[in-house]
Amino acid sequence: MRTFECPVSDRESFVQKLIVREGLPVPDVYGRADLMFTLAKVVKAEAREAFVFLPFDHVTEVAALGGRIHTGDELSGPRGKAGVYSSFGDLLQAEMPTKLGIKRMDNIVVLCERCTREGLPVFIEGSGPVNVLSGLMEWRDLVREARKDRRQLLRVIRFVGDFLIRYYTQLSLAGVAVIGIDDSVGDVDFLGEQRLKLYARHMLSPFLQKLEQALGERTLIHLCPKGTSALVEAGCARLVPIGADTKRQTYEQIVHDCVGQVGCMGQYCYKDMKRLVSSREVYSVVWNIGRTGKK
Repeated sequence: MRTFECPVSDRESFVQKLIVREGLPVPDVYGRADLMFTLAKVVKAEAREAFVFLPFDHVTEVAALGGRIHTGDELSGPRGKAGVYSSFGDLLQAEMPTKLGIKRMDNIVVLCERCTREGLPVFIEGSGPVNVLSGLMEWRDLVREARKDRRQLLRVIRFVGDFLIRYYTQLSLAGVAVIGIDDSVGDVDFLGEQRLKLYARHMLSPFLQKLEQALGERTLIHLCPKGTSALVEAGCARLVPIGADTKRQTYEQIVHDCVGQVGCMGQYCYKDMKRLVSSREVYSVVWNIGRTGKK
């Protein structure tokens, strides 16, 4: 299996400097729709990007499911703390999403609606179910529970995945152009080749197919390249060229042009959007029906 080196990015420190420069209050700027909108416009202009990349709170989903988070400050944005659930049973019995989580998610939906009205295409930096689960449980507890009961693991993955699908569908209806799915556990060096194939077939692929059905043609799914590679190597999906044009442009512009035309793609990291490529070098992710259940 291929491995990917995640590109080094100073984007977070870049955003933090803009927050300080503009005098935007923290941690309010990470949760209030009006402040996030102000910051989003500044970041887009300064970085000269085709998309508004949101949210600035990258643990929205974890917080909504009861996870402990640091709300952010002038040095860094919101981030996870220690896991709150010690077992799958505890997680499945918890009341979620939390009231605070609902409020934060609602604010992001309102923000996306405003961006859509203003003609600002939104790229949501989202997460897959395992990524979120690893923010809710300490990794040692997650591994222990997974080894003890695989069926319960799959039940928890579906539970978290269904929550994410409901949330991302709301964002899609708010006009979001692209939803990125990062499930960073999907790495051959981390899981090993055999476990990675099982993960791709039984966790990632079912989640993504349900998500694509929910989003329809409104919103493009952009995968972490690690996920794309895992899906292809496991036989869940294949890569199909999106075009034959040899003109080189930024990968960001190609993704922008694929919205409404392609259901799922993910060849390069969203942190590498300024890479120059041609459409003949970029591929969509198409599902191999029959390997992972219903299309």
